[in-house]
Amino acid sequence: MKILLVSIFFLLCVLNVAKAEPLPKPWYQSNLESYESGTKESLDNYDIVGYLKSINDKASSGAVLQHISPLEEWLGQRVKLTARIKTEELLDYAVMFMSIHHGYGYTSSDNMSDRQIKDSNDWQEYSIVLDIPQQRNANILFGVRLAGNGVVYFDDFKFEVVDSSVEVTGFTKELPVKKGPGNLSFSKKVK
Repeated sequence: MKILLVSIFFLLCVLNVAKAEPLPKPWYQSNLESYESGTKESLDNYDIVGYLKSINDKASSGAVLQHISPLEEWLGQRVKLTARIKTEELLDYAVMFMSIHHGYGYTSSDNMSDRQIKDSNDWQEYSIVLDIPQQRNANILFGVRLAGNGVVYFDDFKFEVVDSSVEVTGFTKELPVKKGPGNLSFSKKVK
């Protein structure tokens, strides 16, 4: 009888393991050679969550991300991106990131370089705050990056407009933009 109960318990545990599904559009993954991503049921809260995990020892950096245009109501506003993140057995680190390309030679970004997620951690909420330019031709890249081996789970991404009393977490820099192409034949060294 004891063996039967142990066998039933084991079978129930095996059946309860969540089957992974592909990422839903418009999410996509970088570095397909070293990482796997998808969605699955989280056994600790029975919700569908995204995940990114290393699949070989040569894993350097992979990401799950979206590339979007800002909504009309975000233009000229300060926007806060939040998400819940859980990590398991990270050898390096995981981060959430957001980058805004202004469309006129500037970029704003925060890749959480000063607040990397390390080791194993239960679900926590993380946030990034950046200013969205007024220009409609801006575009936003956001998601989760995993450096090295391990697993990162993520869920409940949310954007909200906040007021100027909420501090920006990233920085804005000017991008060097040249007029017209240069050194197309690769024959001259550029200093």
